[in-house]
Amino acid sequence: MAGDFVCTKCGSKNTVRIVYGYPSEETLAAAKNGKLVLGGCIVGSNDPVWHCNECQNNWGRREDDE
Repeated sequence: MAGDFVCTKCGSKNTVRIVYGYPSEETLAAAKNGKLVLGGCIVGSNDPVWHCNECQNNWGRREDDE
């Protein structure tokens, strides 16, 4: 999924999904390798789902993604 979405702030395609919830070993490894960002264990309906690795912008909502 990395690069599927363009940053709404800087236009970069260097973007990754933000993953919420208790991370598995696989999820931790993916975060360490820059393939996703950990968003924390508490999940809200307005939490952003995309992260830009260039400008650190977070945007989007899960309901927009469905």
